[in-house]
Amino acid sequence: AVTVFDGEMELEFVSQVENAKICGIEILSKTFAAPAQYTLTATAGVNGSISPAGATSVIAGNSVSYTITPADHHHVDNVYVDGAPVGAVGSYRFDNVDADHTIRAEFAIDTYTVTASAGAGGSISPQNATVIAYGGSLAFQITPDAHHEVADVVVNGQSVGAVRSYTLSNINRDTSISACFAADTHTPTTTAGANGSVSPEGETQVPRGQSM
Repeated sequence: AVTVFDGEMELEFVSQVENAKICGIEILSKTFAAPAQYTLTATAGVNGSISPAGATSVIAGNSVSYTITPADHHHVDNVYVDGAPVGAVGSYRFDNVDADHTIRAEFAIDTYTVTASAGAGGSISPQNATVIAYGGSLAFQITPDAHHEVADVVVNGQSVGAVRSYTLSNINRDTSISACFAADTHTPTTTAGANGSVSPEGETQVPRGQSM
């Protein structure tokens, strides 16, 4: 018995002995109840897609696989099957379908962590870790304590100078920024007249508040 669903039956004959011939074929048809069919409905939020999308008719017992693809600089936030979350998966398969189902994919923009730190003698604001969406910006204020000055600001291992403010633009990776400070210095100059000496002689840098 062969069940035909699309109105066509293709027969292929393979010879088992030399010069085999077919004298005739008789086909007896019998009408069977059509198998149950179910509908799978797939939708996607903005910034991504799901394939196949829309409504898909499935014969009972068959399977359907879905591929979930985020747009550039986005990721799968969650996938919901019949309203229940199944996680941030990139694909999903319905096996042995025996009911109608829905599947929906939601997406979110990629985010990165900016970590800011300051050494002794000053502060940086905002400090610690800040989460920023792809392409975003973040401005920092670097403030030395009293009698201190900014010595250097380093972004991802590269010096950007002794600046009091700095803005990270078009953020597209995890980033670190750190500020270091130094005490204010003064430069006393010592000289000696004839027939004597003074040590140290010349210009000497001395941190503010220290003795020489």
